[in-house]
Amino acid sequence: WHRYTLGGQRYAISVIDADRVLVSDYALNKAVTACAPLPSELRGNIADIVLAAADDAGGTTVLSTSVKITPSGVSVCGKLSTLPATVAVGKAGSPPEVVDPGEDDVAEEPLPDTGGAAPSTPWLLYLLLASLVATVAGLTAMRRGRCGF
Repeated sequence: WHRYTLGGQRYAISVIDADRVLVSDYALNKAVTACAPLPSELRGNIADIVLAAADDAGGTTVLSTSVKITPSGVSVCGKLSTLPATVAVGKAGSPPEVVDPGEDDVAEEPLPDTGGAAPSTPWLLYLLLASLVATVAGLTAMRRGRCGF
């Protein structure tokens, strides 16, 4: 059992007849190659990249995959033998786990809006130091004035 994470766009490939009527099921005599651009979120280890055909039930079939690097970009290609098909680029491995907060998780209650702002802690420290320096300077000046310096 292998899992794949699909990324980017899904591409629907259909067959129409000469009268432009959609053919609902068409078996090809020879497999054709379908290519899709490599999505930026799946760039990384190219060895894990696949082209997958997605069915209506949500399942995927990994196609025989090759990666093409051209001046216009990177494409992931695979062989199809039955149309219509929906293909997407994927990489080996499960998608990242989505954590659903349970009932036991306690959400942090937001603080009420007070409508004002307070200085940050460093500014309070600077203000305290400045007032301390001013007090010491004032006391020193008063002392010098009394002693006649």
